[in-house]
Amino acid sequence: MVVQLGNGFVPDIQGHEDLFPLLMTLERQDGFLEGGDWLTAQTPRKRQHDGMYRSYRIEWDDPNPEMMGSATLVAHPGSLQIFLCHSTGDKGVVRRVFDGLVRAGYSPWLDEHRLLPGQDWKAEIKSAIRKSDVVVVFLSKMSITRTGFVQAEIKHALDVADEQPEGTIFIIPLRLDDCKVLDRISQWQWVDYFKRGGRQQLLRALQTRAATLQFREE
Repeated sequence: MVVQLGNGFVPDIQGHEDLFPLLMTLERQDGFLEGGDWLTAQTPRKRQHDGMYRSYRIEWDDPNPEMMGSATLVAHPGSLQIFLCHSTGDKGVVRRVFDGLVRAGYSPWLDEHRLLPGQDWKAEIKSAIRKSDVVVVFLSKMSITRTGFVQAEIKHALDVADEQPEGTIFIIPLRLDDCKVLDRISQWQWVDYFKRGGRQQLLRALQTRAATLQFREE
């Protein structure tokens, strides 16, 4: 979870001195927590709480409610529906990304975790794309030249993207290697996941999308 600090908020770090430098390091090195955004282990969802421990190595056994101070909630990662559009050949990397998103508190959609025996898998995938807030399209030198249902998934995602308000983060191309970005999705800024900082870029985009959705709901 990410919170935005209110004016004049000074975190009480007594007893949590090991946490404070970690946050400062993340902000300075990766820029993921820039602009006054800070990670906090204070969360109503234990899965998000535990996921953040695993993802950010935060040792904080007894979260102090006062640490929240006048902080204002920006977004609940777990409420963001993320569809992982990929080729079967990239499944190994996709699984690792899936696990990382779960650890960060998100609810990604991956066929092998969501499809049940006997379901019409094509219909279920189309429905999942339609219901998603974000579609992450995995790209690699192997997948961009491969025929298969992944091409139909991309086409359906593009149809849904056309219905989104201008400027919406909906399709996120994710390059797994130094491959060419497909022309039909090249209008959206892609993430070079194979490069340093790629994971942080993806998480920042997802957090921005989650915050936008929450703002609209309010």
